[in-house]
Amino acid sequence: MAYAILRVAKLKTMGNVSGHGSHVERQRQTLNADPEKVNLNQRLAGTSDPAADVKVRFDEMQIEPRKGAVVAIDVFISASPEHFKTNHPNDPNWKAFQAKAMDFLRQEYGAANVVHAVAHHDETSPHLHAIVTPIRSKTVKVGRKVKVERTENRLCARDWLGGDRITLSKLQSRFADHVKELGLSRGIEGSKAKHTEVSQFYSVMKETTAQAQAVHLALAPIEKDYYVKSVAAPRVIDRIYLHDYARHEVNQALNAVSAQIQQSNENVKRARSGQLVELQNPVTNALIQKGQTRQSQAEQALEQLGYRLNVHGKLENILEERQKAFKRTISRSLGKCTTIEELRADLAGKGIKMNFYKDEPEIYQGKGYNGAGFDDGQGRIWGHELGADFTTGRLVEQLAQFQAQRERAEREKLYQVTVDGLMASYFLICKGDSTKVRQMLANTTAQQRETTISQFREIHGPEGATYARQQLERFDKMTDYQLATERDSLKKLGHDVGLSQGRKQGQGR
Repeated sequence: MAYAILRVAKLKTMGNVSGHGSHVERQRQTLNADPEKVNLNQRLAGTSDPAADVKVRFDEMQIEPRKGAVVAIDVFISASPEHFKTNHPNDPNWKAFQAKAMDFLRQEYGAANVVHAVAHHDETSPHLHAIVTPIRSKTVKVGRKVKVERTENRLCARDWLGGDRITLSKLQSRFADHVKELGLSRGIEGSKAKHTEVSQFYSVMKETTAQAQAVHLALAPIEKDYYVKSVAAPRVIDRIYLHDYARHEVNQALNAVSAQIQQSNENVKRARSGQLVELQNPVTNALIQKGQTRQSQAEQALEQLGYRLNVHGKLENILEERQKAFKRTISRSLGKCTTIEELRADLAGKGIKMNFYKDEPEIYQGKGYNGAGFDDGQGRIWGHELGADFTTGRLVEQLAQFQAQRERAEREKLYQVTVDGLMASYFLICKGDSTKVRQMLANTTAQQRETTISQFREIHGPEGATYARQQLERFDKMTDYQLATERDSLKKLGHDVGLSQGRKQGQGR
């Protein structure tokens, strides 16, 4: 399943805009981009100077940014890599996606506010960057004594960013809905990634590349020319016994090669065990195995380790964030379901397929179950990998508990109807006076109380009797004002609480 991707970032100063602009326009070195593919990038809006584009828009709208205002928004748009056939501007899937993305930007922010946009095809996956000026016309009131309304153009980044995850989540949902006809869907809601700064990542890359080179230098090179040159010139006697001479020299060379291969293997073994070079970061192994070009070193090393580098220069642990998103989504679905079938259907509506597998058995409280597996289209994650609460046995137990809670809540509604009738009778006897009701409750003897509870037991059973006892104890602790509030609530429910039409409901407070 391919997903639509949209992320936003604030650009709080013109310096931020300039720095970001030099990145998207490839005016400075971009370590995870292929220099040979820069010519594939396409500018879709604006000029080669995004900062100037922002200033032109400010001048048109007579905007003077106040201190601390967000002057622009960086919008990153892409989709799962598998959605595109190739990373090329002529790829039909990309062309359709690009058109829908630009259409969404213009609808969402206003065409004039999309001052710069560029499509990148020089990185692993195609994506689009847009710089948006968050300008809106707003009606404001000015003047001290006499307020006069007038329309002003203002920077209103908060209208789109909101300052909370809910607003951004809705933005992502709107975009996903806009491109769903292309076969894209929204990712799992609630995913929250933890990041590492890109500068830290490239610092590690530099260090581990040096370590990989150190390992390479430690390996003895095996060159055939070296052994050809090392063969001794045949003596006169050797020319007579050429066969023996050749056999001797070949054996000598093979022994040397064998010793060197053995030494090379030993060096590799020592290097990997940390005896030759201190390999403190697992990126090194990935670089040794996968390192060919600068781009593939970064991308393949990260993929090997389960990380990805996002456009904002931060590392994301793919598996960890998927697991967290799974936990949140499954937990929310659990709160709405009472059976495995309901849970399976609810998760399916959120893009997660749940199944149970015989080849992954589980034991919970001495009972065997088929293992629960969850798949969001990017691979299966087992329930036991998410934690004990997501194993099959525990899921069944939680659903049973939720079902029991719901059934109890329904029964308690019936118990409450009887309790309400009892309290309404007290108010009717006291003609709606909450003070007298409080005194009546205080003067009720233990035997009278038990008689009332026994009546509940006959109607609703032991559980109903326990509920009635708890409610009567709660009423005993109420003040006159609280009892009067209870009386008014009973009246709204249609009970006769002893108040005549001419008397105020506030009586007894």
